[in-house]
Amino acid sequence: MVQRVRRSAFSNGAGMGSATIAHSVAKTQEPIQEGIISILEPFVDTVIICNLTALVIITTGIYSDVVGVTISGSALVALAFGQVINWLPFVLAGVMSLFAFSTMITWCYYGERC
Repeated sequence: MVQRVRRSAFSNGAGMGSATIAHSVAKTQEPIQEGIISILEPFVDTVIICNLTALVIITTGIYSDVVGVTISGSALVALAFGQVINWLPFVLAGVMSLFAFSTMITWCYYGERC
C-alpha cells in the first residue's frame, strides 16, 4: 500500500515538486482558489484518470491475454481501449503526442524560472 501511494504521488507534478513552480506565478485575487486547484490536480490525475484506465484494462481482460508477452504501459492501454472502441487508440496516440509536447514546453518554462 505504501509503495502504491509513493507511485501515485509521482504520477503528476505535485509528487516531484514541480507543480509549485507553476502555481507560484499565478495571478489571482483569491489565493485560496489556486490552492484548491493545486489540491485537485493530484486527485484528478491519480484517483480518477489512473483508476479509470486500470478499470478499462481489468474489465476488458487484456492483461490476461498478454501474460507471456512483454508490453509497455501505453501499448497495454491502447489495446484495452481498442477493444472498447476501434478508433480510440488513434485518439490516444494523438493525446499522448500532445501531452509529450506540452511537457517539453512546461519543463522549458520551469528551467527558465529556476
